[in-house]
Amino acid sequence: MIENIMDASAILAYLQNEKGKDRVEKLLETSAISRINATEVLTKLIEKGMSLNKAKEAFDNLDLQVIEFDES
Repeated sequence: MIENIMDASAILAYLQNEKGKDRVEKLLETSAISRINATEVLTKLIEKGMSLNKAKEAFDNLDLQVIEFDES
């Protein structure tokens, strides 16, 4: 059951061991993310030097449901 929608900054904090990681970790199991924010996470990880494959692997390991972004 989805109870939370994560934004890119929360997921990046978690993946990069930044402040707030613990708060995000507690919510991951019941969270989802929009396709747009998921793309931003991958883009930022790659910009910081992570390969595309490693970035995708790190993101996929979160097991977040990705919600398509549309008007509704």
